[in-house]
Amino acid sequence: MADGVDLMIDVDRLGQSRDYAAEVRAGFQAQSGLAPDFGSARDLVEETRRSAARMVGIDGRLMRAVHSAALKFLKTQGGADAGFTELVRAKMVLANEITEQWR
Repeated sequence: MADGVDLMIDVDRLGQSRDYAAEVRAGFQAQSGLAPDFGSARDLVEETRRSAARMVGIDGRLMRAVHSAALKFLKTQGGADAGFTELVRAKMVLANEITEQWR
């Protein structure tokens, strides 16, 4: 999956960093001629952290098994960029941190 990537967008960072959003906009425009507006992107990580304790009916322990399997699968893919793999690993750690509260 990583072999065919022309532009990777970290949607978490879009709402956290206006500089990152500007970089993505410029990269998107350079490749496609279109300039998307990310001005309304929200920090969904922070919003999820704030509301995670109120979520009920989801067992976070089950989600960690899915996260682990997804990361193991990614690591088996030949030619996967190390930076891409590390980004996915960091997202899985973040997801595990947030879902830890779901019990």
